Amino acid sequence: MALKDSSGKITIDEYAAQQDIQKIHQAKAALENSKKAIDHIINQACNEQGKTAVAIVEKATELRNQINTMIGRLNETSSFISNTIAHYQEVDRLVKEAIQNSMNTSAVAATTSSPKSTSTTSASKPTTPKPSSSSSTKKTDNDGFIDDVVDAFSDAFKKFF
Repeated sequence: MALKDSSGKITIDEYAAQQDIQKIHQAKAALENSKKAIDHIINQACNEQGKTAVAIVEKATELRNQINTMIGRLNETSSFISNTIAHYQEVDRLVKEAIQNSMNTSAVAATTSSPKSTSTTSASKPTTPKPSSSSSTKKTDNDGFIDDVVDAFSDAFKKFF
């Protein structure tokens, strides 16, 4: 089942979708039972003679064909729901992977760009830490991170759309 909020965002509720699939299976079972009953009526009418028996066979055959069509449509619907869930699970996995890769890349970039401290210092010359980078530099780093995430999202969605 898909839900659309006021902003137009669509969310697929896997639990509700599974319940829908379960209801489809229940409907199919009911249709299968009806089909068996119609088959039984057709078999009985075939053993009879007369116009009434012929009419029963014709109408029952029509009903059986309609039931077969409904069962086929239910199968298609169930498959569509399952495939949609699987598709968006894969999209979610790719987006998660892209975000993690982007975060790892940003972390590596931040590590390699930060000044390295030396472990040996002379006693006469104490080292003083350099002042931290300005907020404009941090903003640039964050902008790069955001750009990386946006690029990762774009790449992930291009694979599906």
